[in-house]
Amino acid sequence: MSECGGAPGFLQELAGATNGTITDVQSLPDGSGCAMLSMPLPQDHWIYEDHPEGWDRVRDTFLDTPHPFLDRALIPQLIDALKYAIRGATMRGKVMDFDPDALVQNAIYAMCGPHRGKEPKP
Repeated sequence: MSECGGAPGFLQELAGATNGTITDVQSLPDGSGCAMLSMPLPQDHWIYEDHPEGWDRVRDTFLDTPHPFLDRALIPQLIDALKYAIRGATMRGKVMDFDPDALVQNAIYAMCGPHRGKEPKP
């Protein structure tokens, strides 16, 4: 539950109801405030889904692998865009709960298809 004892009661209740942890609470100069609450994903979250049965023999991959929809020539721009998104999502690396390079590689694979030669690395 909460690690931040200075949080208002309603935030403590929210953390308790969601099995979350309050990691930061800030009072702002205008009298408002903000807090950071980390909550576990629900057990039925999409990230935990198993691969469907079977194999796509034509593409030699799992059946749930998305079909590429972008040209591989866009990889340098995609790398820049995804790195920007990851920096934002992780507060510029201060909150690291995942491997950002793996996320970038998997997103490029999903958008552009498998590696077929030399290309830039993130």
